[in-house]
Amino acid sequence: MTKKTVQVREDGDTQAARIDRIISTLRSQESSMFINCKGVYDINASTSATTAYLTYATVVATDEFQSVAQQYNMYKVKGMRFEVFHTNPTTATPVALSTFHMNMVGVPPASYLSEGAIVDAPDAMFMEPGSKKQTFYWNASGQSENEYQDTTNYNDHGGLRFAVRAGTTGQIGIVVMSALVVFRGRR
Repeated sequence: MTKKTVQVREDGDTQAARIDRIISTLRSQESSMFINCKGVYDINASTSATTAYLTYATVVATDEFQSVAQQYNMYKVKGMRFEVFHTNPTTATPVALSTFHMNMVGVPPASYLSEGAIVDAPDAMFMEPGSKKQTFYWNASGQSENEYQDTTNYNDHGGLRFAVRAGTTGQIGIVVMSALVVFRGRR
């Protein structure tokens, strides 16, 4: 079996362009170490305000991750792209979205998920009825986020979080996630 590697130039490109280029390259080549974990998730409104998030736990739960994790001992998430689509233009329920970073096991603390924390983030956006696609990028930064982790136990390092105000119940949007995951240490 011939191993192919994905080579990406890092000559001043923005992080967003870099992740888009890697995802495109992975679609057209076979790679023994990088995989693209994908998923589609609903944004739902209810009669009370809610918050939610998509993080490492979301990536680990994908079929792609579970399949490859059986062959490797270690992994790291290099970056994630979240494409957000408003699917119900008749619903006037606003949604605030932003990315976040953390280093812990389990559920993010309430302080990370409050509407105020979401709105105050540098990349915060509001999804309004009829809005166009919005794209968010989460990139691994710092030593802990760039270290390999055991495929059977992991620390969560962040992702996308969103706050939905109280309103009409039902689906108001979807999030399409693509995560770049690097595996090493064959079993």
